[in-house]
Amino acid sequence: MDTVNDDKDEKLGVAPDKLYLTRLRLKALRSETLRTLGDSHQMHQRIYAAFPDKADGGPGRVLWRVEEASGLGDGHQREISALIQSDKEPDSSRWTAGGWVCGADGPRTLPLRDADHRPLFPVGASFRFRLRANPTFRVAAGDKKGKRLSVTCEQRRAVYLEQHGLTAKDGERPLSSARVAEALLAEWLERKGKEGGFQLAAVPTGADWIDPFSDAPASRLEVRITPEGFRRGWQTRTSDEAERMPAPLDHDSVLFEGVLTVTDTEAFINTLASGIGSAKSFGFGLLSLARK
Repeated sequence: MDTVNDDKDEKLGVAPDKLYLTRLRLKALRSETLRTLGDSHQMHQRIYAAFPDKADGGPGRVLWRVEEASGLGDGHQREISALIQSDKEPDSSRWTAGGWVCGADGPRTLPLRDADHRPLFPVGASFRFRLRANPTFRVAAGDKKGKRLSVTCEQRRAVYLEQHGLTAKDGERPLSSARVAEALLAEWLERKGKEGGFQLAAVPTGADWIDPFSDAPASRLEVRITPEGFRRGWQTRTSDEAERMPAPLDHDSVLFEGVLTVTDTEAFINTLASGIGSAKSFGFGLLSLARK
């Protein structure tokens, strides 16, 4: 019998005392850059080139996210950068030697513990955050892990409607799929917060917050959820016939931006170092913070 399980995050044993943050400024108009950005696996290989390979101890945990500025830069060109977080210091020269990077800022350190190894980020501290994630769950068959599916897939939508008594009756207008998807994504991030030592800030409730045009109770969390569609990459694999075959890698991309509050210091710094959700090697899971 198939069972539905939340896709648990793989945490580090003990979070390091500090992390390294680097920002790569990319040559937005170069065809090489555009090809790399259009293939998450190729981007993964480019990012990891600055870290030790397996024979030298491995890269450690590397998280990254592509950022695109909508404003006007020099010459009215797009400004695209890659924000990279790691627990090992990268060799930035390996990035800047390529034709797709015009410069690197950092690496700079983000301390997670003080000089006495006590964790920073105290309980009750609030931050603005940004997270691009690949929200998934697993459908396990027997003792097997099962396949990862998107949190907003048809199976999860149907379960949500039934659990909340929102299934449309005869003659009723069905709840919009976008609203159901937003609710499922908010629930997913809330669960990740409970596991990861933080909670999402709630919007004050009351008569002033009632939306007469809404077709369902709106999310009362101070978070903006932006579905970005699927991001694709091509990974070369080896078949039984020893032929190298490119296999597609599709990841459902969702951008979360909002306010969170720390509830468990040790769990939270582990979340910062480990990332959130699946497909962390392919540009997902990096939790970035800013002071409120």
